[in-house]
Amino acid sequence: MKHTKRFTMALVATATLALVVVATSASNMAPTWSTLKLRIDSVDATVTVEPAGLSDPECASNVCTFRFYPGTHLKLTAVNGERSRFVGWFGGCKGGRATCEGTINTDVSVRALFTPVMLSYGGNDGGYAKLTPAGRSCGKGCATYGYGNYMVRADAVRSNSTYEFKGWAGDCASASGTTCYLKMNMNHDAYPRFERTGVSTGPLTTTIVGDVRITGGGGYVSGPDVRCPSTCTFQRDRGSTIALIAKDVTGWRFDHWTGRCTGRSRACTFANVLSASRYRPWARAWFVRS
Repeated sequence: MKHTKRFTMALVATATLALVVVATSASNMAPTWSTLKLRIDSVDATVTVEPAGLSDPECASNVCTFRFYPGTHLKLTAVNGERSRFVGWFGGCKGGRATCEGTINTDVSVRALFTPVMLSYGGNDGGYAKLTPAGRSCGKGCATYGYGNYMVRADAVRSNSTYEFKGWAGDCASASGTTCYLKMNMNHDAYPRFERTGVSTGPLTTTIVGDVRITGGGGYVSGPDVRCPSTCTFQRDRGSTIALIAKDVTGWRFDHWTGRCTGRSRACTFANVLSASRYRPWARAWFVRS
């Protein structure tokens, strides 16, 4: 009986599924299993994997890891989305045909590339990321571009004089200044970090109100005295630490944060909340269909 898994692992509106073809292992000692790491760079495409693997895949960041017995014959099929068209395979699979087949005997990584590709970006109370060219909007904190080996420039722009730029998170983390260049041959993210410094905030008994927002409708955010199925507010002492966890429900998967929380880890903690009432801190959790 043949089993197939179809994954839609996405950045904002992006699906990330993949399959792989592998070379024969030269070792006499076969591992317990061989792993396939799959990444899809697209806005809404999918990749089917046959068979489905020994267990549900582990999907950290935007890569899913599958486990198979060595010697398993795999078939990966790239499936276009409403807005995406397949470009080609890289890594363990090569070429531009939609189907890739082979026997997996060792660990392999595969990327499925589609056009357009997506760039996720964000900011906080202190500033934001400016993209040049701006690309086509695919929602708040999301821009799409045609696939290619050209650069998009991301600039960290400070919008509040009481904050300082403290570097980048995501694919711009290695950038040394406020400007970062990203080659649009894959999905990217660029999150500038701004921190408030040198400002007297008054006693810690003064409270502030924060916002939690949900995009996608497929999960909720929880934390100490916080449970948000859609949009909600929370109240904390100024200067306190706030811990949030994004949790998905059946048929959906958490994808990434924007606002005070950034990145794709489900857990988010931000400390020393000093925002005045007109700069209330907020965090948005993005969910996509699985």
